[in-house]
Amino acid sequence: LLFMTCVTSVRSQTGGLMKYAVSAVLFLCFWMSGSRAIGTEFLKMSLPEKISFLQTHYAQQFSDHPIIIFDREEIEQEFYLKQAFGKRNQAKRNRIIVDYVRRKVGFELTENEAAIFEPYLTEIKLTANAVPIARSRKNSENVPLNEICGVFPATANTSPRLVTNKNLQLAVEEVYGSTSYGDLKSKPDFLTQEAFSLVHELGHCLDTQFMPELNTFGADSHDVHESESFAETMALFILANEGYRHLGHERAFLRGAYAHNLGHYFANQPSQGNEHYNYAGVIYFLAPALKEAQNRIDLGFEANSITAMKMASQEIVESQALDIRGFTAIYKIFQGHDRSAVVKQYKDYAESMPDIFKKSYVDLLWSLEFMPRASSYFFKKENVEPQQASGKILPTAPSFQDFEVSDFCKMEWSEVIKKYYFYQKQLRSGRLEAVVENKHASALDSFFVQMQTNCH
Repeated sequence: LLFMTCVTSVRSQTGGLMKYAVSAVLFLCFWMSGSRAIGTEFLKMSLPEKISFLQTHYAQQFSDHPIIIFDREEIEQEFYLKQAFGKRNQAKRNRIIVDYVRRKVGFELTENEAAIFEPYLTEIKLTANAVPIARSRKNSENVPLNEICGVFPATANTSPRLVTNKNLQLAVEEVYGSTSYGDLKSKPDFLTQEAFSLVHELGHCLDTQFMPELNTFGADSHDVHESESFAETMALFILANEGYRHLGHERAFLRGAYAHNLGHYFANQPSQGNEHYNYAGVIYFLAPALKEAQNRIDLGFEANSITAMKMASQEIVESQALDIRGFTAIYKIFQGHDRSAVVKQYKDYAESMPDIFKKSYVDLLWSLEFMPRASSYFFKKENVEPQQASGKILPTAPSFQDFEVSDFCKMEWSEVIKKYYFYQKQLRSGRLEAVVENKHASALDSFFVQMQTNCH
């Protein structure tokens, strides 16, 4: 999904559906302190703690321009306390955002620029996003340089089931039929998925090469694939830098399963007015870059600076991500072209033009073997009746949606916040029934808006 503007390139992640606005983005990476792998326990931090940690140890070490990681709940509470929700209060929200950015990173947004950030704080909550803003500065190739980049985490009002449903798009019945989260024979780790989502977007903000190329004339879906590969590789290196050095294997399986199950679906749907929509399956086949990055980590690679991580990520994308020919071959198969014929065609090309096609052919063969293997890591071959989430089911009464908003209106603010986080913790435990989870998440995401509507 993308919010288009004439002054910014906006990049968003919706489990694989994406658009890009044409504008400019360039980032220069700078030195950061060495590994803090011992004792950080990054995955176990709350989302606000993760945001603060990444802001201090990564975003603030980036010297070319500010990067701000928004704490969604902090600013939503500020919107509520200043009665700033609602269409008529857009200008008030913009001013709050201007003040928030000034307070956090010392950068002076214009109110028009704040309006670019605003939808990611009020409307677009289910996905993590990176939103860079450019003004008049340009590089030597006449590409505008960014003045600031905002990272917007996905909502914390989620659960293991909801996050996995999003990342594998399990709600697409044309692909999965009755298969659900309970049917997965291996479930991706909740906290790892959530952390990758956040750090991946930070990776986009640290990209000096591939993201800017998206904003030049002639950029295509393969350029998007390279940009995504860079952000994913940066995320893996950052998490490895925090002591999590074995995450690449399952992450590659997750990306491979997504491509295997959804590639054909996207390639044969109407384009939805988005030139990249049909390519989503192959764009997000990030396993080749992840595999190489994990190999380097396994061999002892340790990055003691953002610069080192950036250089390694760029090298991996250039050497290991799908090249344009391999990308095109996989997409042709997703479109429905005869698999054997495509493989033979690229084999012939590789034999006659090895300098150009050998890597493409090798990548094609590896991808066709890896994708179904990745899918089988998560999915059983046969459909079974959905299983209950493991563990004791928490009581659903009284659950969050059973409370009248007026009950909260009568509470002290400290008690309101305490209740809010109690219900959020209940949701994130993964021990609620699916139907209750969905209502729970929706109620929490609209909580502060409903408070303003009903308490004043």
